[in-house]
Amino acid sequence: PGHSDVVHVLLDRGADVCYKSSAGTAGDIARAKGHKELAELLKGLETQSAKVRNLKAASLLVRDGDAVLMHPSS
Repeated sequence: PGHSDVVHVLLDRGADVCYKSSAGTAGDIARAKGHKELAELLKGLETQSAKVRNLKAASLLVRDGDAVLMHPSS
């Protein structure tokens, strides 16, 4: 199987596309090794994963119709 097939199998089995080791994320490693297509695939998956995490975090801030608004401190 190709690299992208392996990535999909790992993700299907619960791998975290955003996991960062001392060498970086899987996307960082793919870029460093010159795997352009794989790096682009992983970048898209990282972005998608980050959006899902942000939505989950936002939903935790909304309770009983009241939204907690967060803003940077001055």
